[in-house]
Amino acid sequence: MQKTILLTVFTIMLLALINAELVLKKKGAKFVHIGQQSQYAITITNNSTTPIKDIAIYEKIPAGFEYKGRKTGKFKLKWIIDTFPPGSTKKRSYSVKAIQTGDFSLATEVVSLR
Repeated sequence: MQKTILLTVFTIMLLALINAELVLKKKGAKFVHIGQQSQYAITITNNSTTPIKDIAIYEKIPAGFEYKGRKTGKFKLKWIIDTFPPGSTKKRSYSVKAIQTGDFSLATEVVSLR
């Protein structure tokens, strides 16, 4: 019998950006089995009329997973966007492998680097 892991996928947006209209979406499995690889995709769209500069996207991956063969814990993936033109969309994806049972949360932060 396979054990199932419940994932809470949520988003934290911490924006110190003036006049910024960012939309962040994340897709991925909510339930996975031990040993199963799960793919997650993050899409961020700049709905403003001005470019946004110097932002970082952090994806917190909790203990209970492996990312590229490394056990996680206080582990964050980081993507930097130097210039984000108005009306544009950026996509990032990653895959993790479940290695223990439990309820876990995957959280995304978007922060200004200025």
